[in-house]
This record gives sequence, C-alpha cells and structure tokens, in this order.
Amino acid sequence: LVGSEMCIRDSQVPPCKKRQRVTSFSVSATSRPEEIIDDPPIETPPEPVSVLSSATTDLHLTTTALDTAAPSSSSPLLASETPADADAEDLPLSIAAPLHGVDTRHLRDPPLYDAALVLGYDTAPQAIEDNTRCGLNNLGNTCYANSVLNALAKIPRVRFWLSQHLQTFSHETSHSPRCLLCVLARDIARLTILVENDPFNPMIVQRRREWNDGFLFDNSLQHDANEAFLKLLDTCNDLDYAALRQTPVGMDVQRSDREAFTTPFWQIFGSRVCERTTCAACGKISTHVMYRNLFTVTLPSIGDHYLQTLFMDQLGYEKLGDDTSPDVCTFDPAYPALGGCLAQNRRHKETMIEHSAPVLVLHLLRFTWNQHLQRPDKLQTRAIFDAELPPIGDTAPYDLRAVIEHRGRHPRSSESGHYTAYVRAHDFQWYHCNDSFPPRPCDLQDVLQSQPYMLFYERR
Repeated sequence: LVGSEMCIRDSQVPPCKKRQRVTSFSVSATSRPEEIIDDPPIETPPEPVSVLSSATTDLHLTTTALDTAAPSSSSPLLASETPADADAEDLPLSIAAPLHGVDTRHLRDPPLYDAALVLGYDTAPQAIEDNTRCGLNNLGNTCYANSVLNALAKIPRVRFWLSQHLQTFSHETSHSPRCLLCVLARDIARLTILVENDPFNPMIVQRRREWNDGFLFDNSLQHDANEAFLKLLDTCNDLDYAALRQTPVGMDVQRSDREAFTTPFWQIFGSRVCERTTCAACGKISTHVMYRNLFTVTLPSIGDHYLQTLFMDQLGYEKLGDDTSPDVCTFDPAYPALGGCLAQNRRHKETMIEHSAPVLVLHLLRFTWNQHLQRPDKLQTRAIFDAELPPIGDTAPYDLRAVIEHRGRHPRSSESGHYTAYVRAHDFQWYHCNDSFPPRPCDLQDVLQSQPYMLFYERR
C-alpha cells in the first residue's frame, strides 16, 4: 500500500475550593536516592517527564507511535532488582522477569523491524471521508459499545489502520471471512460514509461474544465503556500479532518483545513508561519499563477539580498499600542482595512517561465500591477539562478529539445510566452522538460541560 491512495467510500459497508489549572506538563526532576548499579558508566539523557501513576489496564504490557522514531539505543538501563552478575535463567521468575515474564529494560531499545510495515500497513496519512450524519442502533444496553465506536471513528490514525487492513486482507482467499478487524473497519466506514441518518446494527457489537473475554459482554446487561474499549482493541491487536507470527520475519516474536509493540494499535495508543518503586524503610529500589494504552485518573469523592491538575497531582508519586490491602516490601532469603525488609505500607511508586503516544486516552475513575452499602457507586465529581492538553515533555500539544460521557449511576446498578459520545469532525464541528438519534451539532462549551468518563486527545 505504500504510495497508493486509499478511499474508504469503496467499502460501503458541596464543592471544594477550585485549584489553579495547569498550563504545562514540563516538570523538574525530583531528587532521588543514590542507586548502586553494576553496569558500566553510560551517558545519561535528559530526565524523562514524570507522569501519572495509576491503576491503568495494560494490553499484554502496554504501546508506541506511528509517526515517531524508535527510542534511542543510548537510553540508560535503570537499576533493576536483578543482580548484575546473575544469569536470568538461574533466577526465579519474580526476579528474572519483573513484568509479565520478562526483563523489561529491552523495551527502550530500537525494534529490529516495524511490525506495521511487515504486515503491509502504510504509515503515511491518506484521504478519508468523514461524515457525521448516522447513528447506531442500541441492541439492548449496548450504548457503552456505540459510544466507543463513535469515538474511534473520529481518530484519523484508527481510520487509516482499519481501512488499510480491509483493503489489504479482505480480498485474500486465505483471509478469514469472519475477521473482526474487517468487521470493525466496515462498521466504522459505514458510520462515516453515510450522508444521512440511516441507523444500523453494528456488526462488531453483534459479535461481541468473540471479543477477548467476550463472555463478559455476551448478554443484554449494561457494561463499562472503558472495559469495552480495552477488550475490543485488544482483540484487534491480537489479530495483527497473529498475522505477524505467520510471516518469516515475525514468526518467533513473543508478546514481550520490543517488536510486538510496533503493531498499529501500539503505535497509535502506546506510551512507554518507567515505574520506579522505593521503600522508605530499607531504601530498596526497583524499576520496570512497560507500555500502556491509557492512563486512569483517580477522582476525589467531592468537589470540582481541574483534570490537568488531577493529572499532575498523580505524577511521580503514589503511596502503595493501605490498612485493608497492605503492600509489602518483599525479601527473598535466597537472593539477599536484592534487598527488602518485609515492611508494610512503606513503599511509594513514581511513574514517568518516556515516550508519549500520538493518541492519549484518559480514563476517569468514576466508579468505586461502597463498603458500607456493599454495592458499586458512581462519583459525581465534576472534572473540568480543556480542549487542549499541554505538551508532555518535548512533544506538541494534544487536541481533544472525543469524549465518552456517562450520566446516571453505576453501569451495573439498577439505575445503570447511559453512555453517549461527543466527537469532533474534520471541520472542527462538534457533534453529540446518542445511539440511533441523528448526531446533533453542538458547541465546544457543550462538550466542556459534560461529565467525562473517557477523553481522547490527539497530538497536534
């Protein structure tokens, strides 16, 4: 597809005191305890920008970017829990593999190849048709899925990925006619091609039982839009990963390999982060490098709060453990050199973004468990947000592309509420998408007054 022109029309298918808003994510490095590293001296690049430390859900590990060069091979290796003179194969899994069975420092290295290019995807932007006229039928409490589809339809990089997949593979005789990536591509194309409201049943929602962990969605219950976003796109990424494993170049690739994070999904939504855990009692420090596809922002229980301020407040420092769920500084007597003191609730975690994704997804943790009532509750905290997100490190600013809103109570309560989406079209006109109703043009102020649950920002 390199150099070819793509056109998807051929595929018919009581409030607390407000805090000052943040205008930049560029923060100074925090002081750190001295670490003893047995690795040879290496040149140290500028300190990575501290970023949100959260309970974000990872897909496999977590991401990279379509229009961004691979990380420099001169990036330093952070101190890990593994002794410098130990052979990884001789160590227990928890030491030799601090994250998902692997030593994760290799994720800073340049990939040996680009999986997206190996699979035939063209990373160059191409012309697409972008109408906002059509709605999606609710198939029985499926507003959570419709809102996700409406949001994805307005992210150009996602459109390129899906339409190219459809063009590249749909006509191959060996390609499965039930491919969910093709199904999603046809639904998104149909949603954005129609010039009038002709609501249809999205096939990808009808086949939600085939998503990863699809049994969770194979019913008429209301579900979480964030969970649907993760499971749906995890499914799509798995299809690309499986296709990569069928190529001569990628036949030996493992999910934890650097190259596995160069698929289109990870190149769109992936941010490489470094988590550093420190024990205040004994000084033990461990670091993990990983990829994430979104960041979860914890909301206070009451009040009005600037989202950017909440984001910054959770940068760099997160206390681990509490009385009900204690955190322990682990100690293995077989490997005393790794340190550890068994102290409870004395550790904290710092998280730093080393490479930010082209599309940044923020998930607001609005749903919590009410221990007294023994039921889930929704936080009605107002999150004040802007149409622009400041640069993260040396990147360009981010512009708001879509907002998924939830109104009502917890999705799985008797008063489950309703999901809708606010989306920005290519002409910068905003629309409110509500199931089968015609998308309603609205002003930016309508968007900013919504109750956001998920926000999609695209790097300028």
